[in-house]
Amino acid sequence: MMIPVNSPDVNQADIERVAEDLRLGRLSGSTVTITGLELALAAHVGTAHAVAVANGSCALDLACEVAGVGPGDEVVLPTLTIVSCLAPILRRGARPVFVDASPSDWNMDLDQVVSSVGPRTRAIIAVHTYGLGLDIPTLRERLGERPPYIIEDAAEALGVFVRNRPCGSLGDVAIHSFYANKVITGGEGGALTLEDYETAEDLRALRNLDFGAIERFRHERAAWNFRMSSLQGALIHSQLDRIQMFLEHRRQVGLRYREQLSHLPGLEFQPLTNSVSENGHWVVAVTTGANTGVTGEMMRSRLAEEGIETRALFAPLHRQPVLARFGFSDQETRPVAESLYARGLYLPCGNGISFDSVDKVCSAVDRVYYEVFS
Repeated sequence: MMIPVNSPDVNQADIERVAEDLRLGRLSGSTVTITGLELALAAHVGTAHAVAVANGSCALDLACEVAGVGPGDEVVLPTLTIVSCLAPILRRGARPVFVDASPSDWNMDLDQVVSSVGPRTRAIIAVHTYGLGLDIPTLRERLGERPPYIIEDAAEALGVFVRNRPCGSLGDVAIHSFYANKVITGGEGGALTLEDYETAEDLRALRNLDFGAIERFRHERAAWNFRMSSLQGALIHSQLDRIQMFLEHRRQVGLRYREQLSHLPGLEFQPLTNSVSENGHWVVAVTTGANTGVTGEMMRSRLAEEGIETRALFAPLHRQPVLARFGFSDQETRPVAESLYARGLYLPCGNGISFDSVDKVCSAVDRVYYEVFS
């Protein structure tokens, strides 16, 4: 049987929370369940407001909307991240400005971010890559008194801290994802967290078709149906109650991998820490040795034959074919992100993975690595 790359943990309490909403007929996105989740999430990350939406991509779309991103604007973002960060920029007619990863922690390089900001920069999408916090407070300081709008992408870092502040509280608005492989899940689901009351109310209107305040079916804007269902909200809220347990389990899984695989020549893990944060182990990401000739694809293919499911690291956004459809051509190299993609993969993890499965993965990696290396 294949060991999956992600193993969720859904327990009886989660099932009962969802079943209660089913019994009470609470199905839509406008229920006390959603309100309760928003209050709990805001309290968890230390913001005044949280706005639940259908998924993390919807949250990014809405974040770009309230940031005012439009035609002719520029948005700075890491090239080593998911395409969800790129798509809303392109759809709004704005220009993406890609920043390479830092070799020290794989987050976007702050020096490059600062040098990329110009008069047309409307926003920065600041991603906590693979669960290790980005130093957004220092970025703000370096950008001066009037920095661009900072969209904090905390989708991979719920429960992680930066300079003792929770991820999700560091941007002008932050986005979250509750996809099946995230630290807590609703299968799908997303949210935005922020301080500003008026922006939060605007987000609530935009996610809900901007129904008229006085006359329901009179609309001032072409908004979206980005509502989270009550059933998703019930599951996410139940999982949030166990987030500390999940984070500790992931930490132990990450350490177990490191202990058992540290002897492999050239195999490197994403750092456990940087100067401001400790890794939350959204994934356990590794790279093969730069001078070994072993690629991530070679490892993934052989591990699949051994019954181990893995994933590639993010394919750099500046090389994505979709850019040409929007009239962009980026021929510059981002050597760190390109190297990580070529040599990287992440190993099975998740809230439900057993230590026995981790040990089996380690045995397979050990065997396959030497086989491919030789």
